Amino acid sequence: MTQTLAVSLMEQTSATERLKGVNLTTISARPNTEIIDRLLQTASSDPNINVRLAAVDALYLFRDQPKVREGLVQTLSRQDSPLIQVALIDLFVSMKEKRAVDALKSLIENQRLFPEVREKAQQGLQQLSF
Repeated sequence: MTQTLAVSLMEQTSATERLKGVNLTTISARPNTEIIDRLLQTASSDPNINVRLAAVDALYLFRDQPKVREGLVQTLSRQDSPLIQVALIDLFVSMKEKRAVDALKSLIENQRLFPEVREKAQQGLQQLSF
C-alpha cells in the first residue's frame, strides 16, 4: 500500500507532493519494479531539481539492483543541473560503477559544462579507471 501511495504522490503536479512520494519509497526494503521505474524517471526528468536530487538519493538505497545502476548511468546524460551532475558523479564513484566511465567522458566533452563539474567528472573518471 505504501508503494502505491508513493507512486501516486510522484505523479502529482506539486513538487512538495512528488518529494513526499520519493521519500516514501525509502521505507521499502524491496521496492517493486514500478517504484524503481518511477524513481528513475523522476531522477531523470522531474522539473524540480530538489525532487530529482531526492530521487537520486533514494535510488542509492537500491544500488545493488542492476536496473538501478544502469538507469543512473543513463540519467547522467540527460542532466543539465550541476547539482545533479555532481551528485551522480559522487554516486558512481562510491558505487565503483565502471559502466559510468563512458558517460563521464561524454560529460567532460560537453563545452557548456560548468568548469567545476568538468573537474569533478575528471576526478571521478580517474577514480573509476583504476
